[in-house]
Amino acid sequence: MFGDRKCQGETGFDEQTDEFLPDDVKQTIVVETIFRKAQTEHDYTGFYARLCTQIVRLELAMKSMKTVLTNLKFSQFRQKLLTNCRDSFEKLINTPDLKGEIGVDENE
Repeated sequence: MFGDRKCQGETGFDEQTDEFLPDDVKQTIVVETIFRKAQTEHDYTGFYARLCTQIVRLELAMKSMKTVLTNLKFSQFRQKLLTNCRDSFEKLINTPDLKGEIGVDENE
């Protein structure tokens, strides 16, 4: 997903790189796989949460950014993960069987 990028402090780190662009297809596959596995392997959800945290930290480090709240908006992996979560939630909420259970009025 990150290719052969180096973190700041590693031999071969190139500070002159203007933009960090991970392979979008690979990143999408990783996000969807982690999300799917977290949904089906409930005993390992903590592991998958820590994995996502580490991926975001690595991505920010490769961009020479500190892992602070204000920098999280620059994480493409985090944005993809949040989009995947939102889309999955909306799909679940719009399931006809679930609408009746949660009291959603179809006329609204």
